[in-house]
Amino acid sequence: MKPFCAPRTAIPSVIRLLADFLAALPSYQRKWFEQGFSSLTADEQSEWSNDVIAGKPEPRGEYERLVSRIPAKLRKYRQREADESARVRLMGIPANPPGRPRKDFLRAEVEHLRESGLSYPRVSMRINREHGEGTTTPESVRALSKSRRLKARKTTPPPDKT
Repeated sequence: MKPFCAPRTAIPSVIRLLADFLAALPSYQRKWFEQGFSSLTADEQSEWSNDVIAGKPEPRGEYERLVSRIPAKLRKYRQREADESARVRLMGIPANPPGRPRKDFLRAEVEHLRESGLSYPRVSMRINREHGEGTTTPESVRALSKSRRLKARKTTPPPDKT
């Protein structure tokens, strides 16, 4: 039988140590540890970069040591760090990566073959023979032809009612 273990909670003295530690820091570092780097104003970020350039030591290790003894604060700190690292990793990446290129180069050919009286499956077979197997299917030819008709409808202005 396992001995009873009380839930891990922060000791008031550790909370006091953390509060004293944070009070001794410059305001931008205190804000960074409590709210994350993204919460810093432009002036605070400038102050941070000046300290980095000057080679001042960063007290992150001491903060992490103290906060590791306070489970609730540690959980929030880890979540904030994970969110900010994900945000940094995604910088410069477009929101929606481009998809496959459109087959606009086939649209004129599809229109010409359809006007000459060929069905969608026959148009598909002819295009596959010329451009390589698997280029189109009867359904993709139909969709390509249909999208062209929809674009034509959208670009023509409505008739005047005068």
